[in-house]
Amino acid sequence: MKNYFLFFILSFFFIGCSTSDYKIKKFKNNIPKWYIIEKKEKNYFYGKATADSQSIELANRKATGLALGSILLKIKSNSTIIAEQFVKDTDIIKNKKLSEAETKSTYEEKITQAVKKFKVRDYQVVNREIFRDKSYYKVFIEIKISKNDLYEYLGKTQ
Repeated sequence: MKNYFLFFILSFFFIGCSTSDYKIKKFKNNIPKWYIIEKKEKNYFYGKATADSQSIELANRKATGLALGSILLKIKSNSTIIAEQFVKDTDIIKNKKLSEAETKSTYEEKITQAVKKFKVRDYQVVNREIFRDKSYYKVFIEIKISKNDLYEYLGKTQ
């Protein structure tokens, strides 16, 4: 009787300590709705990507790398706009006591060059779905980085 009771208690212990596993879905040629909708928030840059591989780990890494590349492309292609926004959002111009002409030409050009050299160091996964299609895994991922990270980097480079 003690053995049954001990088995019963241990069973509940192991069930209670188990992690909630992520369920891999069968791919039915449907794209997740969140993947279609473009998010635009004032404080974040978003990147999305999809990748597939026979290895779930490789598919996940490929998708993450592509999503980061998407964010960097957005940042670099909008570097002039980001530079103008950075100048407006920070007090760096007031602290440097620069004239309006110096601000528009020299300073924004320096910031534009710094933006082009920016590398993502910290990101957050917003959405991720993993599908299985025959012998391949397909990963859809959405990540975000804070504009504050970019602004901190720009503040350090000036």
